[in-house]
Amino acid sequence: MVTCLLLSYQNLAKLTLTATDSEAQFAGQDCQFILRLIHAKHHAQDLTFCFQKGQSKLTSIVNDDSVYLYATSKNRGYFNPGRITLRSSFPFGLYNVWTHLDFDYQLLLYPQPLENTLQDLSSSEHNVAHSMGKSRLGVDQFSTLKSYQPGESLKSVAWKQVAQGRGWLTKQFEQFSGGDHVLDISRLNHLALETRLSFLCYHIIELEKKGLRYALILPNQKIEMGLGSVHKKRCLTALALFERVKNQS
Repeated sequence: MVTCLLLSYQNLAKLTLTATDSEAQFAGQDCQFILRLIHAKHHAQDLTFCFQKGQSKLTSIVNDDSVYLYATSKNRGYFNPGRITLRSSFPFGLYNVWTHLDFDYQLLLYPQPLENTLQDLSSSEHNVAHSMGKSRLGVDQFSTLKSYQPGESLKSVAWKQVAQGRGWLTKQFEQFSGGDHVLDISRLNHLALETRLSFLCYHIIELEKKGLRYALILPNQKIEMGLGSVHKKRCLTALALFERVKNQS
C-alpha cells in the first residue's frame, strides 16, 4: 500500500504544464484550450483533465506532449473556464491523486452566429434600401451570345447554334455584385440585444465569404468599410465586447 501511494505521487511529480494562447472563438460552441506537457524523468500515465466551469460534453485528449481541453459558454465576451483539475489513479486505482491549476484564461468569445434572411440589415452605404448591385461578367446567369473569337475556350461555344448553321457564337454570362454594405444594429431595435448581435455576426461571416466590403455601426462606434481577416476580427471583437466588461465570465 505504501509503495502504491509513492508511485501515485511520483507519477505527477515534476510534471510541467504550460498554457498556450488561444484564438477567439464563438459562444455556444465547444471552445478548445491547449496545454503543453513536459514530462520529467518518467512518462506520466493515466492523466485526466477537466475545467471546473463551463464543462463540455467533449472529454480532454492527452497526447505525449499536449493536452486538448474543452469548455462551453453561452455568453459572448471574455470567458474564464476556471481552474483545471488534474487527476490520476495510477497505478492500480487505489489512490486518487489530484491538483487544481489556475492559468487565468481570458478567451474572447464572439456572439453565436444565427442564420437569418433579413433584407433590411445590410444596406448600401449611400442608400437606405438594399443595394441590387451591378452586373459584371461571371458565371451566374446567361446574358447573351457574341461572335466567337479565336483563342476563346471551346466550353463556351454555343454548339446548338453552330449545328443550326448560325455560325460560331459563344455564350456570355453575368453575375451580380452587391456593392458595399453597412451593417447597422439600429435597424434591429425590435429584437433582443443578443439576437441582434448574433444576426450581425452571421452577416459579417457571410459577407467575408462572398468577398463583399462592409462597415459596422454600433452606438458610439463605427468601423469603416473594409474586407479581410483583420477587418473581420475587428468587427467581431466589437460585437463580442459590446456592453461587456473584460473580466466577465
